Amino acid sequence: MGNMQKTCFPDYDVIDDFQEQSFGDWHGMTHHELGEIRGDAWHRFWHAPASVAPPGGESFEDLISRTAKSIDVLNQKYSGKDIIAVTHGGTIRAAVAHALDLKPEKALGLSIGNLSLTKLNYYTTKDDTKLDQSSWGVDCINTEPLSFKSKKAPEPELFSQSQKIKL
Repeated sequence: MGNMQKTCFPDYDVIDDFQEQSFGDWHGMTHHELGEIRGDAWHRFWHAPASVAPPGGESFEDLISRTAKSIDVLNQKYSGKDIIAVTHGGTIRAAVAHALDLKPEKALGLSIGNLSLTKLNYYTTKDDTKLDQSSWGVDCINTEPLSFKSKKAPEPELFSQSQKIKL
């Protein structure tokens, strides 16, 4: 970005650990292509335990681990300051799992939409003698930005075999 960063944007860090989960050998393949090489079994990955990794890729547990490590580093580096992260839905799920100490399988159940807002607050206790540990708070998860409320985006295509249930 060079000069553009200096004139248009505040300083920022690029955090490699905030990249989306690695799908290894499956990267760049369509669902149709995965179906051709794995038969009907490929879709089970989406319902698999968080410890399962695609061939040559990483599990959701791995994603949580690397995301949590960098979140902890950033909280120390920018203690008392706001941190804005622009990243993928899976990485946001991992960050929420870290903040709320969720089991990975529970975090996989979170829906994170494109361009949505998730706000996590980290509270340190170094200046508070009444508390003995740091803690997290959640203002929102997967909130639609106000500027998009009047222009509803189309429903995302679901990648599971489930159907919508009418109530």
